[in-house]
Amino acid sequence: FRLLFEHARSCQSRTSTRNFAMSGSSSADRSEQTPSEARFRSQFKKTQLCYFFTQGSCRKGAGCKFAHGGVELESAPDLTKTSLCALFKEGKCPMPSSMCKFAHGYKELRATRVFAANRRPGLIDEHPSLEEDE
Repeated sequence: FRLLFEHARSCQSRTSTRNFAMSGSSSADRSEQTPSEARFRSQFKKTQLCYFFTQGSCRKGAGCKFAHGGVELESAPDLTKTSLCALFKEGKCPMPSSMCKFAHGYKELRATRVFAANRRPGLIDEHPSLEEDE
C-alpha cells in the first residue's frame, strides 16, 4: 500500500493539471494559455454538471463550460498512458507497466482524441533512451 501511495504522490503533478483544466480560471489566466493548454482544457468541457445551473443561478447560459443537465453531459477523456511515469523515469516505479496509469517509456504514450490529430511523427525516435523495462 505504501508503494502505491508514494507512486500516486510522485505523479501528483498530473492530477494538478487535470484540476487546473476544470477550475474556473479568470479571463487573465485564459489569455496566457498556450494553444496546447487551451486544447487540453477543451477536453473537459461539459464533463461535469454545473453547480450553479442545479441551483437555478448560472449566468453563463450557452457559454458555460459545465453541463446544464444530463443531455449535455460528456464523458471525460481517458488520460491513461498520456504522460510518462515520473518514477519509471527514475527507475523506481514499483508497478509493472500493465498496472501503472502512466506510460513506462515513449512507446507506450498515447494521445487523447483531441491531441491525436496533432501528434508529431517520430516522437518515439526522438527519445530512444527511455525503453520499456518491466
